[in-house]
Amino acid sequence: MSFNRPAPRIRPTRMAMAATPEGGLAAPPQMVELAPGIDLEPAKRRLAESGFASYTDRRGLWIYEARLLDSIDRRQRLGLLNDGVQVTRSVLVIEFDRVGNQQGMLQTFERVREVLINRYRTPELRIEEGAFGPAFEERLALGRFKRIMEWRTSAGWLRFGIPNRTDGQIRMEIQHAPGFPPGESNNWSVERLP
Repeated sequence: MSFNRPAPRIRPTRMAMAATPEGGLAAPPQMVELAPGIDLEPAKRRLAESGFASYTDRRGLWIYEARLLDSIDRRQRLGLLNDGVQVTRSVLVIEFDRVGNQQGMLQTFERVREVLINRYRTPELRIEEGAFGPAFEERLALGRFKRIMEWRTSAGWLRFGIPNRTDGQIRMEIQHAPGFPPGESNNWSVERLP
């Protein structure tokens, strides 16, 4: 809904229409399904069953335009870091609508956090330092703003937050990896995924 301007056109986000045996698309995979250590081919098939057949291969990083969180209407990109045989780490990047809109950023962050807590329950680690507001970008770059939540999985850890990036991009990431730097470090973004 847009009060000040016409609403943008909605584009389909699924890249292909792969059918399930029942004739419809399978539900998008959850991040816990795209765990480190799973074979690439079954992961690729699972994504194709959900309608995500097209990807860009960047030498060890497959990038899909894939909206895994259907209730979040922001651009989402899935990255599967791999060694050519297995997934080594998966990451879902969720864009903010406008970085300068602090209230909108907070609302989007809260919606994603709510989806994850409903899906995975109480996180084992939760770090919240600093507040959204003026000079948010500067505080993030200086390490004075942190939003990190982690859940233990059978294959490692699932982490959600707003990492600091060397290129200055501000976005949310959900990563499934064997491990992460200590919670105090906010430099955990997958920099290879633009």
